Amino acid sequence: MLTANIEEAEYNALIAADGKILVQSRFAVRNNQRNFLKLTLPPTAVLWSASVAGRPIRPGKAPDGSLLLPLEKTRSGEESPAFVVEISYLDRAASWTDKGHARVSLVAVDLPISKSHLLLHHPILFRVTPVPGLSGSFRVADFAGSESAALRSEARPSATEQQRAEGEIPADQAEAKQLVAKLRDAKTGARSARNLPLRVVFPHFGPSIFLISELTAENQTPAVEFDFQRERKKGDR
Repeated sequence: MLTANIEEAEYNALIAADGKILVQSRFAVRNNQRNFLKLTLPPTAVLWSASVAGRPIRPGKAPDGSLLLPLEKTRSGEESPAFVVEISYLDRAASWTDKGHARVSLVAVDLPISKSHLLLHHPILFRVTPVPGLSGSFRVADFAGSESAALRSEARPSATEQQRAEGEIPADQAEAKQLVAKLRDAKTGARSARNLPLRVVFPHFGPSIFLISELTAENQTPAVEFDFQRERKKGDR
């Protein structure tokens, strides 16, 4: 039976207060009919890395500017084992003030996605509240690990995802400052293009929220919108 689909998508996002957003997207893909996966980044995003089945690659470009990643393919009639397609990119939005509204747009792919989950890390001094009805099919849920064996099989950071999702691991301020400095120094286009192909290790730290979604249609751009507000310290008026 011919098949090509994404059985599960795993998204990790880290937002800095100056509006920079680092996003890692990992897809568990089954395929015995497609040569390429087409991905469309948000308009303001810059690609940092891409890999297929653990191998860093340099994506091709489609005529419309989207990315083309070569896929693993089994022979027709054989069961298609899932493999991981992974990309990381830097996006930009407005800097955060004391309170406001923000949106994180994820990459669109030309295959249907059966289920998705997003671990969204946000600045330490802010409270974040997803807006129902404006976050597509995403909804807040208790943390749960990936169900796909392909996504689970790759090495994970030493701290548990459950602890990160619940905010039990305090963010190291020096580490946070170092990452924000790297994001601040990132130049649009030039540096990331020169460094490809590389694999970016996603930096999990700080408070976070966990969201899930089911049945994302092909070529649909998943997105999450939320309100944010700076937490007041004791004694603030």
